[in-house]
Amino acid sequence: MRLSSFMAGIDTTDFSASTHLLEVDLNIGATESTLSDILQSIQYENTNEDNPVEGERIVRFWLDDGDGTEFRGGEPCSAFYDMTVNVVGVNDDPEIEYLDGDEADYMENDSASFALLDDYEGPPALLTDVDSEDFDGGLLEVTIVDGLESDEDKLWIANYGEEEETGFSGDETAQGNIEFIDGSNVLFDGNVQIGENVTYDPDTGTLSIHLTELADTANVSELIQNIAYINTDSDDPTEGYRTM
Repeated sequence: MRLSSFMAGIDTTDFSASTHLLEVDLNIGATESTLSDILQSIQYENTNEDNPVEGERIVRFWLDDGDGTEFRGGEPCSAFYDMTVNVVGVNDDPEIEYLDGDEADYMENDSASFALLDDYEGPPALLTDVDSEDFDGGLLEVTIVDGLESDEDKLWIANYGEEEETGFSGDETAQGNIEFIDGSNVLFDGNVQIGENVTYDPDTGTLSIHLTELADTANVSELIQNIAYINTDSDDPTEGYRTM
């Protein structure tokens, strides 16, 4: 609760976080009119901007008119006036850091070669979500939005330890503890299923991964790090940029 102490009729204001009590000490300038202004200016604020506890808060008002009637430990001068503040949370969007603007090179080779989309020269992709413990029912999609060659381009998931044939010295290895099995399911750390019903639509260039209740920011970050580009034309792939 808060209120400016610079309003007419107010000496001091004090809010106790332990008792949740806002106390407003009045002076000789406090009239019925200024008290109305003061009451209309009292505000509720929730300091948890990411994930506040939802639900009702009952706020109680009362007034000691300063005429000598006992206050605190006795009966207050006025009756109690209760009102309700209903705290409603807002779903914050997940964010992926260290991915936007990355570039990857794919060198013509056989159909088994691939290029990881997450640039291994910089920090690995990091997923954050301030108000979700898991991504049950969520969907991770990666789409080739520009330059798509539907007959040869493909997005896929690299398995842990699988080698990326970059055509350069020091070929990279797929990161994390991600396994892509049966062409449909994603496992983390050997037995934790974080993805299912994985599909790739060549007409739109979209890889879709449906997430489970066991998917969280840590293991989905590693999943994102293992998204790969494949070109199925091992002899004469169409050169140029593909934007994901």
